[in-house]
Amino acid sequence: MGNKREISLRKIISISQTEYVKWICNPRIIIFFCLIIFVYDYIILEMKDAAGELGTHCMALEPFLAIGNSTLLILLVPVVFITLLGDFPKTDGNTMFYICRTGKKNWIFGQLLFAFMAETTYLVAILVFSILFALPFSDWTFKWSDVTTKYAYYFPEKTGSLVANLLTNRLYNNLTPLQTFGYTCSLLLLYLLLISAIMLTGFALGKRIMGMVINCVLMCVGTAFSLTGSMIKWYFPAANTVSWMHFDHYMKTQIFDVRNSYLYFLILIIILVAVDIKAIHRYDFAKITDMED
Repeated sequence: MGNKREISLRKIISISQTEYVKWICNPRIIIFFCLIIFVYDYIILEMKDAAGELGTHCMALEPFLAIGNSTLLILLVPVVFITLLGDFPKTDGNTMFYICRTGKKNWIFGQLLFAFMAETTYLVAILVFSILFALPFSDWTFKWSDVTTKYAYYFPEKTGSLVANLLTNRLYNNLTPLQTFGYTCSLLLLYLLLISAIMLTGFALGKRIMGMVINCVLMCVGTAFSLTGSMIKWYFPAANTVSWMHFDHYMKTQIFDVRNSYLYFLILIIILVAVDIKAIHRYDFAKITDMED
């Protein structure tokens, strides 16, 4: 059923667009704004108060970079994304007939393209809101601000405060803001794509719950290990996603090569996609009878 059809870019794009429209219109999207409220309270207000204390401005991208390099938010951001994605890939009683028209390969690639579109939208939305919130106390110099580099120097009694540790010296001593932005966006994107690929593989193997459990273990255990100095953390996606963890404090020496993190994600994603393509041929879509929510 549909497994011998040729791959069609037009059909892949059509499938991804259909899924994207349904996703963006889902009432579950309200959860995203709960994340934004938390980010505003946890990061934006802290940086705003620090800028006020120093009588200076933040750099416009710093709040987003703080989000993408926070050991707390590196757990929360993927968890919210999984919640927004729901029971990906969505199927209902009409899926069998849909697959007959498009072909299984086109359907699986369409789902992957949709996942990429969804996570890109998700990260861009976080970026846009973080910049908008920071506009009153930020500028576009693209240099690390005093809020990031000198807050603890001027207020040594607050060395252990949140704002003094949002963007550590392991980041601003080793990378420029634009370099950090590139690493943060690309590694987060790969992390979310890996999560989507695991969910899709769980579906293709007929074990949705297994996919969710694997994602939860990778996120929770990986985040826990990322808080330690153990090299075991590099076997999990969380540490590979946080830019500053790859560098030492001062010498611009990489503790773990960033290129290895890109290979880590790409190899896992490619393997999972290969499994998806092979497994989807044996999947019996005729057994799907439940309708979408």
